[in-house]
Amino acid sequence: MLTISSVASAVDESRLWLPLKYQKYYLQLKTEAERAELSDRCVKVIRGELNFSKSTPGNPVFSIICRDQAGKSYNIAGIEPPVPKEVFWEKCKDTFERETRLMRGMEVLTAMPPVAQHLSKDRTLYIVDFNAKDIAGVALKYRANCIVDQDEIEFFIRARKASD
Repeated sequence: MLTISSVASAVDESRLWLPLKYQKYYLQLKTEAERAELSDRCVKVIRGELNFSKSTPGNPVFSIICRDQAGKSYNIAGIEPPVPKEVFWEKCKDTFERETRLMRGMEVLTAMPPVAQHLSKDRTLYIVDFNAKDIAGVALKYRANCIVDQDEIEFFIRARKASD
């Protein structure tokens, strides 16, 4: 058995442990620990290790133990750590910038990043209100909707009602 320790990163690597037989999966363990620490609930990863009861040499399963704001520890065992909401917004931001790059006089009205609206466990909605001008300089009001469903993005821009 071997304890891994390294230079400082987002996760204290001295808290990550794998037996010698599984050392080739160390980067995967570190990535899962970093993703867990980026989640809304996890303030600090206090342990990352192999879940022996669920692992095989060809398919390792990790347990990540986190501490939350209240100082309580909890275990993320054998499941993917939650994707941090910042990752969802980055996907939408890239699409928003690409779809609006040719609009004139664009003024974003929504504070960035916009508030995430959770539609379900895996679906998050972002709404961005903005103004632009047509070729004659007339003000136009728009609303961009971006729904992220894990790896898929549904993005559309519609005219905004005067009351919005």
